[in-house]
Amino acid sequence: MKLTRNILIITCVFLFIQGSKAQNKGNYLSNLCKVWGVLKYYHPAIQKGKLDWDTILINYIPKVESIKNNLEYNNIISELITEPKDVHKLKRPYQYLPKDTTVNNFNFEWIEDENILNKENQERLFEVIENYKPQKNIYNKN
Repeated sequence: MKLTRNILIITCVFLFIQGSKAQNKGNYLSNLCKVWGVLKYYHPAIQKGKLDWDTILINYIPKVESIKNNLEYNNIISELITEPKDVHKLKRPYQYLPKDTTVNNFNFEWIEDENILNKENQERLFEVIENYKPQKNIYNKN
């Protein structure tokens, strides 16, 4: 009876750990897409079409699927963020209109989740967002 109970406990623990790993992979992939999306629509080099950003996402998915921990994940995200080179800082922030949907309909709180993104990657993403200036974007035909 004790042997059966112990085997059952070990099996449950093993399945829980495997489920947690799968959930982490899902979180990492979901977050990869969010980071990629911010860069796609806010980074000036990508907006101008200097990089095939859709193909870059496809190339990063297997990298994220093969990671083993948060450190590896942040190294991959750092590589993705720096792929289009640095953002040129604006002398003064772009002045949005009060009802501008470019800034009013988005929530970037997920960037501050320290369980996924390290401080360096958070700062880099906010730098891209803070130095965004609307311009013609090959990905946005509106």
